[in-house]
Amino acid sequence: MKICPQCDANYPDSFTACPIHGCALDTVAVAPSEDEEQHKKPSKTLYRTDLWEPSRERRTVWIWVAAAVVLVVVGGFAAVRLMAPARPHQRTDERAADTLPPPKDSLNSGTIVAFSPDRRRLVSGSLDSEIKLWNLENGDVLRTFQGQTGWIDSLTFSPDGRTVASGTVTGAVKLWNVVSGEVERTLQDDAGKVNAVAFSPDGRMLASAVCFSDGNAPGKLAGSAGTVELWDLASGHVARSMQKDAPCAISVAFSPDGRTLASGNADSSIKLWDVTIGDLKKTLQGHDGAVTAVAFSPMNRTGRVLASGSDGHSVKIWDVTNGTVIRTLQGHTGAITTIVFSSDGHLMASVSRDKTAKLWNAMNGTLLRTLDDPTGPIYSVAFNRGGLTLVSGADQQTIHVWDLTGIGT
Repeated sequence: MKICPQCDANYPDSFTACPIHGCALDTVAVAPSEDEEQHKKPSKTLYRTDLWEPSRERRTVWIWVAAAVVLVVVGGFAAVRLMAPARPHQRTDERAADTLPPPKDSLNSGTIVAFSPDRRRLVSGSLDSEIKLWNLENGDVLRTFQGQTGWIDSLTFSPDGRTVASGTVTGAVKLWNVVSGEVERTLQDDAGKVNAVAFSPDGRMLASAVCFSDGNAPGKLAGSAGTVELWDLASGHVARSMQKDAPCAISVAFSPDGRTLASGNADSSIKLWDVTIGDLKKTLQGHDGAVTAVAFSPMNRTGRVLASGSDGHSVKIWDVTNGTVIRTLQGHTGAITTIVFSSDGHLMASVSRDKTAKLWNAMNGTLLRTLDDPTGPIYSVAFNRGGLTLVSGADQQTIHVWDLTGIGT
């Protein structure tokens, strides 16, 4: 395992530099613990804290294995294993009003997550190249997709829920049949690093954000150039290439009407593209770092409101019509990795390498709750249709399921 000396993020041994900071990674020898071995396999038994009284929480504690097992006693409770539930107790800390307790359920799997359109199933991808389809109600793995290679960096369902698209750091873009778990089509197999994929609202096109590596800095920010490809899924060919030989594209999102594509870029810009003809419509400037996440609000069909996040730790809400910032949301202390709106557009979630997910009132920018993830940086997040459940993909190949009942009402 390798670790970044600046942000303490963990990376596979194949990486030579931090994808966020570009600095050289340190090699750390870690002996696998019993818990780490367990994390390699999905757990079919969910630990449900919602069986407790609402005022009770699960206390998440860590155990580090070095030369011996260190037993930590806090307030009379002993930590004996990773994710061991503490005895129920009443929250008394000052952040109780602003911070939710640890997640109600945990699925041991990957770090990239996406809901199916009917919100009954969840797809996840991980560092070990496995794509899994989950039944969210009982935590069962419905199937494991076969044939994927490379660290999965992006996953998304088609609007009809029949297909999953995946993108990897090894440059592959694949379409998967959800029923069979087999590859329907490989759009590309080895062309740069695929940082993001997104289906158009009508399901006829797929956008991919690609970054071409310079060989020395793997990850989302590797290389000095990238492109955004629009794939015609009927033919399997590229319909339009946009942003060719421009700074790396890191994130992409279609407007609700499918006419505009937003791309977030390593040079801190956001570009708005005309999907029909591939022309650049507008460039938004204002972030102080690479734009690592973009998402259109579903409340306006033409995509007037856009949210963006950067590795400069800020989230911005834009009026796309005139290109101005409506508001800037502060509070994260690490790079933003994903932003997503609830289906009704009233809630917005942002997740970060600072190990938190933040829930915002999307209408006025008020911070509603901060969710602390004990396992490490959070890489992805998704709402169910009603906005009552949030799923996050974090470090340690763990997926958390959060109960949002009563928040924002």
